[in-house]
Amino acid sequence: MQNPDIPNAPTTFANHETRDLLTVEQAANHLQVSQSSIRGYIRTGRLKAFRIAGLRKVLIPREELMALLEPLTEFTELTDRMNKT
Repeated sequence: MQNPDIPNAPTTFANHETRDLLTVEQAANHLQVSQSSIRGYIRTGRLKAFRIAGLRKVLIPREELMALLEPLTEFTELTDRMNKT
């Protein structure tokens, strides 16, 4: 199997896994929130993140980031629509 980022390079477990890990900056951009918000979610335990041993770099699994999202309920959607009119 080929790595799509590097022609003629084999796909490795590490290459696949790093695509599913985001930095604090990438996570904030993805959710359109501040980096401080992402760090706050990590600090309060709402968002699971990992630090690379010996480094300051924090990585967040994409799956954990997506778990922060909550679907809107019908009531919330209706209230939002009413407030816009």
